[in-house]
Amino acid sequence: EQLKQVEERLRVSEDSLRTFQQREGVVNLDEASKNLLDQLSNFESEYYSAMAELEINEQQLKYLTRELDIKEKELLNNFIQTANPLILELQTKIAKLEASVVEAIAKGIDENAPQIQTIKVQMDKMKERLNQETRMLISRGYIPGPSDPLSINQSMLEDVIKLRIGQILLQSKAREFKKLVDHYSKELEKLPQVIITFTRLERERLVNENIYMLMKNKYEESRITEASQISNVYVIDQSVPPKYPVSPKKKMNVLLGGILGLGLGIGIIFLKEFLDNTIKTKEDLVKKGITTLAVIPEIDEMKTAKKARSVNNTEVSQYQSRLITHFDPKSPVSEAYRSMRTNIELSGVDKSIKSVVITSAGPGEGKSTTIANLAIAFAQMDQKTLLVDTDMRRPVLQKVFKVPRVPGIADIITGTNTIEECIHETSVENLYILPSGNLPPNPSEMLGSKKMREIYQTLTEQYDKIFFDAPPIIAVTDASLLAKLCDGLVVVVKSGVTHDEALDQVQNIVQQIKLPMLGAVINAITPKHMKGGSYYYYYRYMNYQYK
Repeated sequence: EQLKQVEERLRVSEDSLRTFQQREGVVNLDEASKNLLDQLSNFESEYYSAMAELEINEQQLKYLTRELDIKEKELLNNFIQTANPLILELQTKIAKLEASVVEAIAKGIDENAPQIQTIKVQMDKMKERLNQETRMLISRGYIPGPSDPLSINQSMLEDVIKLRIGQILLQSKAREFKKLVDHYSKELEKLPQVIITFTRLERERLVNENIYMLMKNKYEESRITEASQISNVYVIDQSVPPKYPVSPKKKMNVLLGGILGLGLGIGIIFLKEFLDNTIKTKEDLVKKGITTLAVIPEIDEMKTAKKARSVNNTEVSQYQSRLITHFDPKSPVSEAYRSMRTNIELSGVDKSIKSVVITSAGPGEGKSTTIANLAIAFAQMDQKTLLVDTDMRRPVLQKVFKVPRVPGIADIITGTNTIEECIHETSVENLYILPSGNLPPNPSEMLGSKKMREIYQTLTEQYDKIFFDAPPIIAVTDASLLAKLCDGLVVVVKSGVTHDEALDQVQNIVQQIKLPMLGAVINAITPKHMKGGSYYYYYRYMNYQYK
């Protein structure tokens, strides 16, 4: 492949020179320019030849080094690092002498002249001395014994060391010829521009021609060497096709794959369960000493929407499809809300529970759905019930019951509207809603104001039950301020979502400011979060319907 590339460069340089000669009418150079060109071309040829040999040397080194194991590579590195400084000095001197011979011949001195012969004798002596030092380095650094596992690769190690030393020699040689090329290139710049261009093109042609001949000779030498090598492969026995395939062992692979797959799956399940620190069941609340008011199964919104269409003969929104106690009062989920209603009623030992704040640890845990269904459950008991949307950051109840958001509780506090102007009837008998109103920049200050306490007092006189939908208690103080006014606080916990640490924070807030916490409700629980017998009873309960 390298030979083809050099051949292509030679063809291009010949074409470029021919085109220039035809265009400029330049055929030959004067004697001085020709001598300068010959000298520069010779030096460049020697330089590029050295670089080409260096590249071949590096390729051989890469191949042999790959064949060595780790111990042999460490041994080789030790050889090179501790090499005799005399070897390096000899390599540099030989390279300089070779450059001086080429320079003298380029200047017209005959190759058989005494001064050139003297230099060649010096070079031969230095090369012999270099070979001696190389052999001494190898013998000192590596003496294989009969039990030495590295003795097999002794000759390979010696070849690598010789190539490394030869590499340094070629690098020194290339540096010396590069100095000569740079010197004569500066001399060439002093010639007229046409002569310079012609000289440059002729030089490129000569250099490429010399490199091509060198590479071709090297290629032919390698072919002869390859053909002369005797193979070390012997036929020990005739190969016979086996009766059964050695690999793959399909039955064994399938069995091992099944065992590994099963083990990996079980391991992932256990790891996921171990890392999961969310609240899932009633038992998780019991461990924290929190009263469980209800366990609410996950609502099937599509099923509820279908029920709503059969009752009202109209489509319902996504928010309305969560009102399961209204549209499907006989469902097990509605029964769970009624159980929550009963537990809240029974929570008041000394006094009746009239006002309750519903909050959660974080957003998206179902507090608005819970408060809406709980309020409907109380309204169905002929109790005049009011829902107050005090989540003035993300109000939702007006969408659930399809009432205007403005005016609302915020407008009553600011004195813009009266209580009567803001309260709306709903489609559920005995249930009323007071929306959030215009969203203020300071909800906490408004809910903690004297005006809010006056509004609360008025509402408790007009309604049997009041439920306040408050934002998450950890994020803001709104829920805490309202809980100080009301009879009780209920925290909604979403199964598999609310984290254990978040519930700990809620407990800390409740204990620090002594809020009247009635308990917690686990929302959106699914069979996968139930354990042991709980799943069995849950399944039977979900399939127990009114007849």
